Amino acid sequence: MMAIKRAILFGVLVVGGMFLSCGEAEQAASGDERIRPYAENPFYWQHKGVPVLLLGGTNDDNLFQNPNLIEELDRMKAAGGNYVRNTMSSRDEGNVWAFEKEGAREEAKEGGRYDLDRWNEEYWRRFETFLVETCKRDIIVQIEIWATFDYYRVHWNEKNPFNPKNNVNYTAEESGLPPEVNTHPTRMENDFFRSVPEAMNLETALKYQRRFVE
Repeated sequence: MMAIKRAILFGVLVVGGMFLSCGEAEQAASGDERIRPYAENPFYWQHKGVPVLLLGGTNDDNLFQNPNLIEELDRMKAAGGNYVRNTMSSRDEGNVWAFEKEGAREEAKEGGRYDLDRWNEEYWRRFETFLVETCKRDIIVQIEIWATFDYYRVHWNEKNPFNPKNNVNYTAEESGLPPEVNTHPTRMENDFFRSVPEAMNLETALKYQRRFVE
């Protein structure tokens, strides 16, 4: 996970996500080298001290889980792309979640609940590979930590490890999190997003959220 830590070390928080430009930790880049709003025109970005227009497009919003990752990155790069948006989502077929299930690895066990104290290393392996391969191609990455649709309706109710009924670490009463949210994300009715002290201060859930982000 060292590549992950090196990359995030130089991330810039923007609109609930992070923009990462690769290789900056290796060269101890100054502020002028990092991806940032263009000093002379804030409608553009600058990278390595020069203005840049971020262009990109893929067939997945959670590209790090795509089995055809290399092909997708090469296709975008060949078309002139230099940027990709990546949500940390696990809701599609073939995706894995960040945690192992109780007593066994997720892929080896049907049913069961997740253990938020145990990482699924395959999830982080995919993410690290994604960061390494985008770095090789000088592709800037936007990371959205919480993939909104994973936290509502069927994806929250039946699959998401942070849902208290889907893990062994806390109950709904202990965490303050709802076991079911059946409304569209635009209604913003999942208290998962209100865990910080300035809002509902849901300390039990917040502990695991922080661990995931770190």
